[in-house]
Amino acid sequence: MLVPYSPLSELAELQRRIARVFDDARAQRERLAERERLVPPVDLVLTGEGYEARVDLPGVKPEDIKVVVEEGYLVIRGNKPAADAEGRVARRERQFGEFARSVPLPSDADASQASAKLENGVLTVKIGRRAPAKQVEVAVVG
Repeated sequence: MLVPYSPLSELAELQRRIARVFDDARAQRERLAERERLVPPVDLVLTGEGYEARVDLPGVKPEDIKVVVEEGYLVIRGNKPAADAEGRVARRERQFGEFARSVPLPSDADASQASAKLENGVLTVKIGRRAPAKQVEVAVVG
């Protein structure tokens, strides 16, 4: 059986192919952007006094960092400036730009006892712990 020739069907096929090329290019760009995003590593450690979050932020100034404890999360935002390079850069591996990290905190974390200090490129955020709730026996009246 012969199918009649239709220039509109060829045009529709061309349109689908062009759309696929643009979709693939956008997806590739998003993958590259995700890989290049600055994501500083965070360790959350239980200490005798509470919790301690340690974040590697070399080259970042204290005034460029914002630390917030909200809704059970430790949120660290900031901006790492690009290093000044004299001459032409042959290879760049160090990351720079805006960053944001959100770390869930344990339920006994006490944000009212939080403090932060940046020293030698490591941000240390200390967060206290609430005392464990005591068991209370409730009398049953009948």
